[in-house]
Amino acid sequence: LQAFSLGQKIRPVKGDAAALPFYIHAIELDPNFARAYVALSLSYLTLNELQPAEEAARKAYELRDRVSEQERFIIVANYYLTGNGNPYLTANGNLYKAAQVYELWQKMYPRDSIPYVGLGYISSLLGDPNKALEEDSEALRLEPNDWVNYASVASDYMILNRFDDAQAIFRQAEDRKLEGPDLWMNRYQVAFLKGDTTRMAEAVSAAAGKPDFEDVLLATQADTEAWYGRSKNARELTRRASDLAQQNESKGRAASYLAAAALREAEFGERQLAIADAEAAVKLAPGHSQQAMAALALARAGDLAQAENLAEALDKARPTDTLTQRYWLPTIRAAVALKRNDPAKAIELLKTASTIELSAPVLVTVALCPAYVRGQAYLALHDGHSAAGEFQKLMDHRGLVANFSWGALARLGMARAYVLDARADSGARDKALTAYQDFLKLWAGADQAVPLLAKAKAEYAALRQGVYGK
Repeated sequence: LQAFSLGQKIRPVKGDAAALPFYIHAIELDPNFARAYVALSLSYLTLNELQPAEEAARKAYELRDRVSEQERFIIVANYYLTGNGNPYLTANGNLYKAAQVYELWQKMYPRDSIPYVGLGYISSLLGDPNKALEEDSEALRLEPNDWVNYASVASDYMILNRFDDAQAIFRQAEDRKLEGPDLWMNRYQVAFLKGDTTRMAEAVSAAAGKPDFEDVLLATQADTEAWYGRSKNARELTRRASDLAQQNESKGRAASYLAAAALREAEFGERQLAIADAEAAVKLAPGHSQQAMAALALARAGDLAQAENLAEALDKARPTDTLTQRYWLPTIRAAVALKRNDPAKAIELLKTASTIELSAPVLVTVALCPAYVRGQAYLALHDGHSAAGEFQKLMDHRGLVANFSWGALARLGMARAYVLDARADSGARDKALTAYQDFLKLWAGADQAVPLLAKAKAEYAALRQGVYGK
């Protein structure tokens, strides 16, 4: 109990990596200490160590009859929630069952912050940021000394495009001398969204040299470089982030960085790089979230056999996982259908994802994948109006997309959508020209060797000559 209590005291202030040894020691002293297994599971989740997190969650679940009623809520909710498809988690993943447990827990113990945290988290994953903000704000009121609560509220504000409110939350956390990797990542992303390069640099500097922090900010910087088409810089930062995460014994996080890199490389036309990074991610840490991102990247890069094999494995392993079944698998299968020249099937498959496509991931900024793939499908069907509507989602939800490179590529998608209408509408041609100009301005400093850049320039030149405008 003393070891466990020290871990609980350290975690909100110094993070999960610092707390982990105390939880492990508590279990060594008492192998039937159920509550310690839950804490161990949650710390492994935050560190993206999926297999040990799942093992600890299941061990706690097996011991649930030996604990108090309140502790049983913690154990059962964690068991259902673990594995919900975000880059941290892996086990059961039924968000709706987890929500039922949290709701009952909340009614019976209204002054306990944890069920509010859980419901806020679930609401965010289900794409309801207003509900998430309501729950997370109450959690923060009840427990103002845990950095996770500040990170959750700040993230909710960011997703709602309320960037000044998010910065106010950062200041509150600073006043209490609280910090955590998500807080620093969100600080950086809000600064990016506001065009504040000074605060971006400050966030990177503050995280330098800190285990559990530095690799997160390096990966976030990689996203920014990719946003502007600076592919070489993005790859180097991803490599450093992945190497550092592995040195800190967080292979899961390292793999997530590689899988996210594969997603952007696939869209940039760097097919072999995308396939290599996707394969490396799955080999390094074959957790379901890395598999899902890697499968989508492989599908977009045209390696359909590997993409389908990973999707089939995910389907069999995670039949009750809400995000796997309703977000990732429909998007992966739609991307495969699109590569097989069946865009109508892709759109049909993506209907399953439509109600939760605003799902907010954690740590690795990968967002609105269903909308982006749906937009590509509408382009293939020559439906410019519908395609533009999908790409507009990525531009409207700036706080959700943050610096994920597909947000920048949505500008190019918009340009291509307007071109489809240009034959019948001269105004659409002007919109297409403007959209191409916006994208090419954004990528003014992009690596010239990126295949997508050459393609975009050629399309723009043809449009200026009126090739597609007639």
